[in-house]
Amino acid sequence: MNILLIYGDELGTFGRYWKNALSKKHTVITCGPKKPDGNAQDIATNKNVVDILQVIGKIPKSKKPDLILQLDSPFHLYLQNLEKVKAKTAFFWTDVTIKLPILRHYAKCFNYIFTGCESFVPILAKTGLGASYLPFAIDPDYWDHRLEKTVDVGFVGNLSTIYNPKRAYYLKYLSNQVPMSVKTKIFEKDMAKFYNQCKIVFNLSVTPGINMRTFEALASGALLVQNASCTDIAKYFTNGQDFVAYRSPQEAVDLIKYYLNHPKQREKIARQGQKKIMEHHLYQNRADQLIDIIRNKPSQRKSKDEIEKALSKSIFMSNLGFNKDITEPLMAKIVPRTLHGFLVFIIKQIETLEFKWTIPFWYLALPFATLKARLDRLNEHSRYRLR
Repeated sequence: MNILLIYGDELGTFGRYWKNALSKKHTVITCGPKKPDGNAQDIATNKNVVDILQVIGKIPKSKKPDLILQLDSPFHLYLQNLEKVKAKTAFFWTDVTIKLPILRHYAKCFNYIFTGCESFVPILAKTGLGASYLPFAIDPDYWDHRLEKTVDVGFVGNLSTIYNPKRAYYLKYLSNQVPMSVKTKIFEKDMAKFYNQCKIVFNLSVTPGINMRTFEALASGALLVQNASCTDIAKYFTNGQDFVAYRSPQEAVDLIKYYLNHPKQREKIARQGQKKIMEHHLYQNRADQLIDIIRNKPSQRKSKDEIEKALSKSIFMSNLGFNKDITEPLMAKIVPRTLHGFLVFIIKQIETLEFKWTIPFWYLALPFATLKARLDRLNEHSRYRLR
């Protein structure tokens, strides 16, 4: 199959994993923008709105796409004229929580929709989007299991208190009680090397879905300590056999301390989780599953009018300017341009409320946790001076 794979390339993007997996059995041409640290695409573009017909026109006849697959990425990238292509079209939507108000419109432009969180499938269905679930996975070429495990507890990820205040709270809580090593802005082989050196990896997914860190931790041969509210994990892994689950910050601390002091139990669970990953959860498995769905599941065909309306609403919700050949939605016409950003912000907060109902609590809890940690350090310093 000839596949046109569209995504924004940057260090750490899962588009690279998909390219490697799909290329083993199919002819793949990549298209999209890239960041300074990104790899060059076969067909480069730095525009927000791209005419897919012009892209296809640059592809040799023998490699014209049978499938156009776009992966969600941090870039705002929208395809125009999708209704005119002969190939099947698919969109892989990773982070529904952040981009729901934008991509719930844009996803309607495609024949097939995929998401990495099973809990989102019924939510998307409410908006008229029939999505298929494909969880994340790992690329086995990145993992070296010969490295000595010298790090007690590790975590790699974003420490933002804005996007994930709950995780920031937990990391502060844990760092005061267990030997945590926290890394940011390391990706791919550097990230894999760090995890391969960890005895335990801490994870907290913001949704009930399994995030990439779950698979990465298990692949490394470390013991995964995972939040119990990640309910999707039970479909593939068993608590106590493949990983261990916590329900509170203190329970996470207790589990970490216990398994650091019981290496044989820790290593047994870690080996079992790693075995499942290597047997069933490679990106090659996911690529085969995606192609199988597209070959056997009826496509959702959309009219020219439906696609044009969906595209214009997506562009408006991204707070981008409109090309002359794209009709603006009514809301964009009646609201002054200076107020677009504010209106988009309000709509986003309302539409993502069902995902964020716990966040105000964590915004309040985080400053108290920070203050408590400082007071504890002051008390410790005072006791030291009095000795």
